[in-house]
Amino acid sequence: MNPSEDPNDRLIDSLLREQAKGKSDEALLRAIATKMQAVPKAKSERRNLDFFWPATAAAVVLLTAGGLFWKAFEVTDEESGRLVEAPGRDPEKAGETLPVAAPGEKEIAVPEENMPPVNEPEIAGNGDPKPAVDPEGATAPDEQLLVLDNLSYIRDESTMWYVQFGMESGGKWLPKMVARAADGKMQGNKMSALNMLSPGDTFFKDGFMSGRFKFLGIVEKEVTSERTKLTHIVKFAQFEDLKPNKKGERYESQYGLPDAQLTEKAYYDRTAVLEFEGKEFKVEERTRFSLPPGGEGGEFLLKQVTPERIVVEFMGADGKAVVREIGKK
Repeated sequence: MNPSEDPNDRLIDSLLREQAKGKSDEALLRAIATKMQAVPKAKSERRNLDFFWPATAAAVVLLTAGGLFWKAFEVTDEESGRLVEAPGRDPEKAGETLPVAAPGEKEIAVPEENMPPVNEPEIAGNGDPKPAVDPEGATAPDEQLLVLDNLSYIRDESTMWYVQFGMESGGKWLPKMVARAADGKMQGNKMSALNMLSPGDTFFKDGFMSGRFKFLGIVEKEVTSERTKLTHIVKFAQFEDLKPNKKGERYESQYGLPDAQLTEKAYYDRTAVLEFEGKEFKVEERTRFSLPPGGEGGEFLLKQVTPERIVVEFMGADGKAVVREIGKK
């Protein structure tokens, strides 16, 4: 028999042609079944078996080869929107992988071994970068504090003063100064009625505390008598301090204030007598000084003086103001 007329050869040729047309696996199987049914029944049973097994083997080989062929070239068809797997290594054989989203929301595996290492910064437990540690942290006492440990407050030398109302006319004012020094001596100053002050004038012209104050004006306030509990309107003269260490501080002078209340309403110019390493010196309130005394730095400010204590202020190592209280020795 001519081999070209052999049914087995014709079946194999037919299967190859069907596969070349790109038919699906299911269609190919149906074609195999159809071809098998088309084999002439005149052949013997043995002949049919000889035909069946080679044909089946050929079909299996074609299916396997065809499947591998198409899998190796599956790509994403962007025009139709149909997603297929991109060619590459088998993800199951690529070690640990990271999921990567591809078009159509299908995930493919990308080998992590191809990704460059990332150096993550160290972070603290709260997620913030760890702060750098300064080896020269401010743990030691400030030098100023150590110096102040050798400073003693001996006493205050204060002048008590009050500017009495005098008289007023048409907004003009005539003041009178009364004062008592630390040694108990009384001092004072007064003006002529011919030279009454207008708002903005400086006083006193000469003498005790000359040029110290500026007259601001006359105001009226309600005052309740502690003795009678009655309330009435009282005039007050207001004036401002021009002395450098107290510049801008404001005072009041009450009309008709009894002499018995002068001490209660009085103001003070205070000076502290201090001692440092066995040496006494004086510092006026709200002025600067150095330690040892006599220096030009002026790093300390005598912020407040009372008969019981002083308050000293200086700048700390962190640039913030530090306050130190020192009681009377």
